Order: sequence, then C-alpha cells, then structure tokens
Amino acid sequence: MQVDEKIKEEHESFGLLQISRQTCSPAINLFGSSITHSNLISLTITRAEKHRNLHRDWYFGKTKLVEVIMSDTQFAEAITSMNMGSGTPVTISQVAGERMSACPEIHRRQEIEKEFRRTCKSVSDKTKEAVTEAKKILSGSGNLKKEDRQKLSDLLYHIQMEMEHNLPFISKSFEEQLDKTIMEAKGECEAFLTNTVHKLGIEALQNKSPELLGYKKIKVLTKK
Repeated sequence: MQVDEKIKEEHESFGLLQISRQTCSPAINLFGSSITHSNLISLTITRAEKHRNLHRDWYFGKTKLVEVIMSDTQFAEAITSMNMGSGTPVTISQVAGERMSACPEIHRRQEIEKEFRRTCKSVSDKTKEAVTEAKKILSGSGNLKKEDRQKLSDLLYHIQMEMEHNLPFISKSFEEQLDKTIMEAKGECEAFLTNTVHKLGIEALQNKSPELLGYKKIKVLTKK
C-alpha cells in the first residue's frame, strides 16, 4: 500500500483572507463612523503555506500581515461600491504584528455642531463690528467718505454671504450626517440582533434544546 507523501509549499505570494465578526466592550470609535461600535467585522490577511496530504490541499496561516476592523455598514459599503471613489474607511488594528493605537475619531455630529457654532459666532462678531462702525461713521458730521461707505459695504456683504450660503450649507451637511448616523445606528442594532440570534442558535445546538430551536412539544394521542 502506497503511503501518501506530505508536501509543504511556501511562497511570498501565498496568503489567506479571513473575515469574521467580533464584539467588544466598551464600544469603540471607528475611522469614518459617526457613532461608537461594539459589533465589528474584522478582515485579516496572513501569509500562508500549503500542505499536500491525503490527496488534498490544506492551507495554514502564518504571519499576520494586516488586520482592519469596520462596522457592518462600512463592510456593506465596501462590497457594494467597487471601483467607486478612493475606498471605504476602515480602522487599521494591526500591521505586521504591531498593534495600532485606538482610533481618535470624534463623532461627526459633534464636529458639525462645533463648526456651526463657530460660523454663528463669526456672523455675530461681524454684525457687532458692522453696527459699531455704522454708529461711529453716522455720528460724524458731513457727508460719508468713500472709504467709510466701502467699509460698511464689505461688512454687510460678509454677513450676507454667511447667512445666505455658509449657514444653509452647514445645515444641509448636518442633515446628511444625521441620515448617515441613523443608518449606522440601525446597522449596529441589526448586527447586535444577528449576533444574538446566532449565539442562541449555537447554544441551542449545543444543548439540543427544542425550546431554543423553536420546536414545540407535540403530544401524540394514540387510541387504545
């Protein structure tokens, strides 16, 4: 009887891709996301070697090259928007075995709120400046000088631009971000439910519990 020979092959181009679900507590920030997440999807690429044994190929991972984590929404966006833009934001967690520091990303809603407050303060400051200059100019005697008219015109034009363009633009950006945040929150809820159902299903199979599997006890009545 011929014994099957074991053959091991290695090459710099051999790699393995693994996609898996993870949970973490407390929730963490993810790059490009406006909410924190406790349900994650990880994508890992490792170097690999191939073993030929028992007339089959067996693949084994070796050194981890890179690991990235993302939300369910980001994962769905990545696989449904190929060849679009520069790519989908993901959070790099490991590179060549080195652990990256935690993502410092802040919530988009908080960022837009800060920008809105800065713009409102700018409009308020310019308005106060225009009122002060107008009082100073109008309190003087005689006709208005050309440079005074130009200064008042510039101040009022700046206020007009802020009110007509910048504030509506920030408001629109806030609405778009709010829609994105709601979608991400829904994705986080769906991921939590999916993980819970999956976990209960595994527990049911391990415990062989009819109640967890969803079967009802059926009484069979037989005639004597």
